[in-house]
Amino acid sequence: MKSAGCAPDTFTYNSLIDAHGKSGKINELFDLYDEMLARGCKPNTITYNMVISNLVKSNRLDKAMDLYYNLVSGDFSPTPCTFGPLIDGLLKSGRLDDAHEMFDGMVHYGCRPNSAIYNILVNGFGKLGHVDTACEFFKRMVKEGIRPDLKSYTILVDILCIAGRVDDALHYFEKLKQAGLDPDLVAYNLMINGLGRHKGQKKLYLFFMKCRIEGSCLIFTLTIP
Repeated sequence: MKSAGCAPDTFTYNSLIDAHGKSGKINELFDLYDEMLARGCKPNTITYNMVISNLVKSNRLDKAMDLYYNLVSGDFSPTPCTFGPLIDGLLKSGRLDDAHEMFDGMVHYGCRPNSAIYNILVNGFGKLGHVDTACEFFKRMVKEGIRPDLKSYTILVDILCIAGRVDDALHYFEKLKQAGLDPDLVAYNLMINGLGRHKGQKKLYLFFMKCRIEGSCLIFTLTIP
């Protein structure tokens, strides 16, 4: 394209950056981004979101944060796709206060969190042992009128089972079905294994029989240490 005298536009660069990111060619991705800037081709929100996401994935969280703060100091309007990778990266780095501050910053920029953002928060805080905080984020999502998806419930069931709070996990497993969602194999296996670890064979058998009565024809993988 370039050899034929046709300059790549923002859409073309975005397509190439996206392709490199999906194939794991991170260095080539950043080379393209640098070339884009050098050629005077203005990145758009999609470009910046992809660059931030791939910086986080390549363990360059601080550089991603620097780019974010540089952008919002100008006329950049962040989206949930901007905040998601940053919050996820902060949580995985154990920077809980910074993650919470980043989430609060969404309101400042008029960016409404979606279920994907709340899923990141519930999973991140829950996996770090802050299960009550994770549950509060889940409740806040519902209170704000954002419908939890299957992933939302599965994440919550998982962290509750890990914490030994199997009765709470069962409560949300039932809520999942009441919401009109169909549990998948992952959700069932999490519940089965949680019961097997913490509630004993009788409770596990009762749950299994309830699944049979409800017509859940799934293959379970039971792992009891």
